[in-house]
Amino acid sequence: MYFMNGVPSMSRGKLLRRRVSRRAALWTAAFCVFVPALAMTARAMIVQEQADAGIATFALADFGGITRTTLETNALPYKVTATALLMREEQLRGVQLTRADIPAVFRQFGFLTPQRVANWPAFDARSGERPIGMLSRDVVGPTALVRIDAVNLGCASCHSSTTFDSTGHPTPSVAWVGAPNTSLNLEAYAQAVYVSLGAAIRNGDALRKRIETLFPEMGTRERYSLRWIVLPGATRRIRDLQKLGGPLPFPNGGAGRTNGVAAVKQVVGIPLAPITGHADVGFSSTPELANRGMRSSLLSDGVYAPPGNTRFEQEFDSSNVTPAHLDSLAGIVAFFTVGTMGAIPDVAERALPEISTA
Repeated sequence: MYFMNGVPSMSRGKLLRRRVSRRAALWTAAFCVFVPALAMTARAMIVQEQADAGIATFALADFGGITRTTLETNALPYKVTATALLMREEQLRGVQLTRADIPAVFRQFGFLTPQRVANWPAFDARSGERPIGMLSRDVVGPTALVRIDAVNLGCASCHSSTTFDSTGHPTPSVAWVGAPNTSLNLEAYAQAVYVSLGAAIRNGDALRKRIETLFPEMGTRERYSLRWIVLPGATRRIRDLQKLGGPLPFPNGGAGRTNGVAAVKQVVGIPLAPITGHADVGFSSTPELANRGMRSSLLSDGVYAPPGNTRFEQEFDSSNVTPAHLDSLAGIVAFFTVGTMGAIPDVAERALPEISTA
């Protein structure tokens, strides 16, 4: 022992060993806390990445629903449609509008153009001119000169909702994917597109020039396609519909409700009943998609069940949801694209692998 300031003390070696021992104990304790926390964080990141990937597929994938074929039914040339709707709004309000006003025009029908998606952190709001769920693709052909900026309505159009603050007021800038959009009115949207295009094609040159003014980024191929393919085709289509009396041979529901049964019948060629009959007014409210893997059947009334199953027959919880059961539900979701996007059944079946990841 030796004395420091009159106080007996241990040898330098013993003191050093004790300090090392204490530091080792502290490092061990920190390691025992940090490593499990790091593992939990890693697992949470993996789960979030998987969720982001699934939501991205659900919200962004078109599942084969934007083609030259669907341009004859459900899909639309975006720039022509947006411009015609904007011109209709100008006439109704007596004001001059710009491209920046297009999102507000779409919001009139219940479409959402959020700045953020609460359950999808990776959402990119920079493409906010087009509503969430309004899917885009360049349709090319029949020759390389033809290029059409086409859009169709995907899953997230009907299945994305505005959120609400603590006082119960809506916050349209923040959406939640998977919740029902109870404001989306596809009947009003279809009628407005029909009326606005009918008015705009009366002066095709003026419509074309307005489109080129609103969308100056169009290239040579798209301008060529617009003048010689898209506008003549839209004119013929609207005149055919005018002979039939409207955009659809059945009522397409209202805010938060659709007529999927009649839409499917039209695509697959099943004769429609008279408008005044009950067969073609099978409206269905848009359902909530949370925990959909625990359902034995889909749609609000469970009318769609996997082959060989009886709806509402089996109860599911987290213990008995199998990959085979989820795949069987994915087959039903694939069939939904026949009515919602105008995809033919063969195309819907080919989209099954991608739909299974959503």
